[in-house]
Amino acid sequence: MTPELVALMAGQRAYYAARAPTYDDWWQRNGIYDEGDGRNAAWTADVEALQAWLGSQGRLGRCIELAGGTGLWTTRLGRQADELLVVDASREVLTLNRARGHPPHVRFRQADIFALEPLQQFDTVFFGFWLNHVPNSLRARFWALVRGLLRPGGRALFVDSAAASTIWRFDESIDRQGDRIQQRELDGAVFGVVKQPLAPDDVRQWLCAEGWWADVAQTNEFFIHGRCEPAAVEVVALTCTCDIAPVQFEGRTRDDRPLYIRQHEGPATVCIGRPRETMAAAVQGDPQFLVPLLAQDDARNMLDDIARWCDLTLPDHIAGL
Repeated sequence: MTPELVALMAGQRAYYAARAPTYDDWWQRNGIYDEGDGRNAAWTADVEALQAWLGSQGRLGRCIELAGGTGLWTTRLGRQADELLVVDASREVLTLNRARGHPPHVRFRQADIFALEPLQQFDTVFFGFWLNHVPNSLRARFWALVRGLLRPGGRALFVDSAAASTIWRFDESIDRQGDRIQQRELDGAVFGVVKQPLAPDDVRQWLCAEGWWADVAQTNEFFIHGRCEPAAVEVVALTCTCDIAPVQFEGRTRDDRPLYIRQHEGPATVCIGRPRETMAAAVQGDPQFLVPLLAQDDARNMLDDIARWCDLTLPDHIAGL
């Protein structure tokens, strides 16, 4: 990290450590965050939508929560996880989190996320209201960490603030890296805090370009939520179902997920692990499934291009080619 970036991240940590005793006021719409009955009701509805979405993800297995903070999500994660490790750089917020009284399978670790060594792998990596605090220059590094923490077949889940919501209330500037920096005053001191606007399509497209399958959506107004998996897939069966344009392939992966590929005069559509009805929608040109092709001489070259782009491991023999 550059000295400027080190100072920015240190200031951000100091701000949230100092704000720890009152942090939950934001979530509970207390004090300066109280916007009246109507707006508070809209906020509560979106909070409930987030909670319902997380509940719909089922069992989390062995889970790690990055930037766990004061525990807004820890209690709920603890109910869905067999094991839960909560990591945060701030001793102050972890003290408040522990005070909520968690069961024995919830453990805590104080550590800087960007210095975290992935000593073990998890079924689920979760982070809430953290992604918008990651500077652009550290984004790839952060997602590489997430990838390293996931076991094969694992997934990352996140919730965060939406770009278009009305919760942006601080003076902002944009630094040389394109990061949005909010100037926040607390107890007479001014802190610079990274606060990136996050729109579902932007997050999804960036993740797909970095080799992730991502499903990112927004609640009515205030929040986004996402589920993503590394795109590395080993294909064990693939059959050409149509040898003239549009060329189509159907197959399955080693972990028995369906695979669908279609190409016609341009980018190829690749769909892995999606229900059949969702595959049909993907063929209509959803950007998260489109793969630019470098060579289109024949079907085998097309598959080789797709394999490189999506990190697929293809079998030596492809039926139908």
